[in-house]
Amino acid sequence: MIGDRQSWPDEILRDREPPMDAWRRREENCMPDTPPLIFRIVLAGISLWMAFGVASCASKGSVKSETHPKYIIHEIDLQGVTRFKKSEFLKYLYMDETSWWTWTGLTDTYYFSKGFSKDDAKRIEELYKSFGYYQAAVKEIRMEPLKEGSDEVRVTIVVDEGEPILVRLIVVAWTDGAVSQKEVEAAITLKQGARFEIRALNRSVEKIRLVLESGGYGLAAIQESAEVDRDRHWADVAFSVSHGPYCRIGRIRYSGLSAIPSHLLDAEIDFAPGKPYSPELLTRIEKAIYAMDAFNSVSVSPDKELGPDGQLGLLVQVVEGNPQRLKVGIGIGIESNRWDSHLSLFYTHRNISGDLVRFDLAAKAGYALLPYPWEPNEHGPILKLEPHFTKKGWLEPKLIWTIKPSFALDIQEGYQYYTPSLRFGVSRFLFGFTLAEASYNAQFFDFFSQSSLFQLNKTVLGRDFQDPYFLDYLEFRYTLFFTDDFFNPKNGVIIDAIYDISGAWLGSFYDYHKITPEIKAYWQVFSHLQAAARASTGYIFPYGMKPGAPISMKYYLGGGDTVRGWGLKRLSPRIEDCDPSGKCSSLPVGGKTMALGNVELRFKTIDVLYVVPFFDVGDVQSGEMEYKPSQWSYSTGGGLRYDSPVGKLRLDFGYRLNTFSRFSGDARWAIHFSFGDAF
Repeated sequence: MIGDRQSWPDEILRDREPPMDAWRRREENCMPDTPPLIFRIVLAGISLWMAFGVASCASKGSVKSETHPKYIIHEIDLQGVTRFKKSEFLKYLYMDETSWWTWTGLTDTYYFSKGFSKDDAKRIEELYKSFGYYQAAVKEIRMEPLKEGSDEVRVTIVVDEGEPILVRLIVVAWTDGAVSQKEVEAAITLKQGARFEIRALNRSVEKIRLVLESGGYGLAAIQESAEVDRDRHWADVAFSVSHGPYCRIGRIRYSGLSAIPSHLLDAEIDFAPGKPYSPELLTRIEKAIYAMDAFNSVSVSPDKELGPDGQLGLLVQVVEGNPQRLKVGIGIGIESNRWDSHLSLFYTHRNISGDLVRFDLAAKAGYALLPYPWEPNEHGPILKLEPHFTKKGWLEPKLIWTIKPSFALDIQEGYQYYTPSLRFGVSRFLFGFTLAEASYNAQFFDFFSQSSLFQLNKTVLGRDFQDPYFLDYLEFRYTLFFTDDFFNPKNGVIIDAIYDISGAWLGSFYDYHKITPEIKAYWQVFSHLQAAARASTGYIFPYGMKPGAPISMKYYLGGGDTVRGWGLKRLSPRIEDCDPSGKCSSLPVGGKTMALGNVELRFKTIDVLYVVPFFDVGDVQSGEMEYKPSQWSYSTGGGLRYDSPVGKLRLDFGYRLNTFSRFSGDARWAIHFSFGDAF
């Protein structure tokens, strides 16, 4: 047994974590003279976006010095610090180096303060103690101007680290028999002969608990203790382990429900009762309930003892969110061959009938000019109205039903159109990582203000152009998610396949099959760099008594989401449109065979700004299964991503690496401004 131990530092005993948590607590209790209002103006592309927020606390370096308000910390020089990297060391301090990004308003300006430097000296010594250096001391913190008369200074911190405390002995004592003893001992991150670190001690306790709980021992108890001899520089560590009874999930109770009935939650987590207890199962329960999109927070905790049935009950605590959300905004869309400005409205009611029938409404109204606002060849109003109803649980608890009527008024090169449509679909997750979807779609298209090439008696498109036309088709989609996250993957692969079939037997004016497989891959190389790639192809096969496909359903490439060296839909088979003076322009009409590939590197420079170089390749041909690699178009370029309060803003510049005579009239570059990642 371990004898009497010396006292650990008071702050360590109180927090049981390195001083990072203490820093967070001190930040929450910042000085009362902290400015309460922060305005940050960020220039993204050609648009001005303002984020306005009220903060009760400033960040760690935003408080100006009461002694030297003009001295800006430009550089911090560490002397005698070998245990920590500079970036890691500075995270624990109030002071930091002022970044050159400060002018953007996205980073803080750090000022030198004698008061804060004294606090930082104490924090440095406590930091070293938590990592096993009980004799570490700050010898000096001094400030000197970079040059005479400058308000930018260099701060030098001199540290004597001293000798570290080493682990001499580790003992594991079982109070109720050894279960998974080898796994428990392997989970201990502290090692004999290594430095004694509080963080490693706490991590060892959590890993022991994780091993036992993952094995079904949900009531496991672990008690750690240590004897530290500062003079001899050693520490003896002991763990007392009680695994308790083997546990299965019993009754699940809810706290915080008001407008949402509990049976809807029961249906989402029907996989849990009777299963062996494990932290992974609790996380799965939390994710399943949170995915209902009805709660602001979800937490699951086990009971302290087994219930009368010999099983371990769970308490699910939820905070219901406001069922209604409304967003109204002004937007601008920029492509090299199309500009538009619009008003947008998004309304959501997540529980319109009391049993989680969801209603979403997206509306947009504006005006578009093609190709440029200062020299429009075509222009017209744009309108989009999309109500959307969603309900889960009809016929089968996991089925998700949707009905989406919509109306659109828009303009494309060579024509304007309006289209009412209806989509009725059902989807279901299978096996936890696949999504199967099926839908019936009906659309009516009517063209107006079209070029003479889109007149029924003059068009060269044959059956592929009818005005107006009805389109009815069934769509089947199957998606495999081999990723760490469904919606924002950092690593993994997504495989997707879409199959459409249209025919006169559905009431459609067209008979065709359309198949579009796609694969996307993501790799988080390190914390500030993600590599992403996409490969896709597509085929349209006419059949039957009405063979053909309308231009609205054909394949087009070009624009901010596909091949970025091209304007919107410009990488496509075309027809020539010439006026009486002999001036001609080419109008994209889509194709039946598509190939697409993208690779991009997403560099995170600061918390909200990304730099993204990319390479794109693609082609669209008018024939069926018509691949012509010699005619594929290659583009490269770069872009910026700004993670704003209204979503991720994207500005890309693409340049075409090759060109062909059939596209000789097109610029070899394009600019795109839009939202979200390209894929």
